[in-house]
Amino acid sequence: WTRREKGWPEEIDEWTHFLRDASGNAVSSDRTVGPPRRLQWAADTLWGRSHEMNNSFPALVTAKGRMIYIFDTGITGMEDPRLPENWTLIARDAFNGTLLWQRPLDKWGSTYWKQRALRFFGGNMARRLIEGGHTIHVFDPSSDAVAASTQRGGIGSASLDQLVESLSAPRAVWVMVPDGAPTDETVSRLASLLSSDDVVIDGGNSNYKDSMRHAEKLAARGVKFLDSGTSGGIWGLKEGYSLMVGGDESAYRRLESIFDTLAPSKDSGHGYVGPAGSGHFTKMIHNGIEYGMMQAFAEGFEILKAKEEFDLDLAQIAEIWREGSVVRSWLLDLTAAALHEDAELSEISAYVDDSGEGRWT
Repeated sequence: WTRREKGWPEEIDEWTHFLRDASGNAVSSDRTVGPPRRLQWAADTLWGRSHEMNNSFPALVTAKGRMIYIFDTGITGMEDPRLPENWTLIARDAFNGTLLWQRPLDKWGSTYWKQRALRFFGGNMARRLIEGGHTIHVFDPSSDAVAASTQRGGIGSASLDQLVESLSAPRAVWVMVPDGAPTDETVSRLASLLSSDDVVIDGGNSNYKDSMRHAEKLAARGVKFLDSGTSGGIWGLKEGYSLMVGGDESAYRRLESIFDTLAPSKDSGHGYVGPAGSGHFTKMIHNGIEYGMMQAFAEGFEILKAKEEFDLDLAQIAEIWREGSVVRSWLLDLTAAALHEDAELSEISAYVDDSGEGRWT
């Protein structure tokens, strides 16, 4: 056998980072091939998910003649985003597309990210309640999440059944799980475990129509329901949460001390807004406004940066706007902090996959 090794041309750029410019287009300095503009599959799956849902193809890099990417090989469809995801890490020959290997990627995708985000979100809310003097019983499929709460004073449970059994009537169960099927399943299970005058509070980002349906289902068993649109993110633990609560008003009044503790103060940042579904409807509109504000800031700062003849200091401008300006806001505060730390935002992707909830507005 004679081995011949072809040298790597200097003009072919190894695309080792998943980078995009401000227009959302791929970035590469490859003068021979150029950045990939499309992929023609040599194997299944032949179709990706609809563009109206999470992208089936979120990342690609090349290295040493190989193309490595993440792809959702699960069942795909045009209308139902709840079809099960099956994220896979795939390697192909970068020049002829031959499949080299593929491996399952369990810790990827919107369902996993929502679980992680809500676990963190819910953990911080439980912590704020514990620090506010409330007795909290916790359950999570992750034993590590339960252990984290018990270390701060929570009382851990090994199952949802055990959690309900550990509570004294009338019970109040706060649910923080991803919207759709996970929330449906949790509410259905609680409906079979709880009794008359118990309360279920859905603090996740459920569709308001689902919340109306959940309220009706629980009411048939005498269980009361509250849908709490919850905003505050990772800063809620320190700053408090904004809580827009719909559902049974008597249940809200009975449990108002919980919302007093979670909110920035007893007299601000929370309130009863109307019947079942109204809390999550209000939060849905809140999210649409939030995304619009973020897009407006992004486009505005991009235009400022593009005016190169003025050599504008974006961090300085953000600081000026923070005081007295009609556009001052918490989102602008976060933008100013990010620009102060890294004026080019070089460590931040130019886009992020959405969870699909923003499309409800």
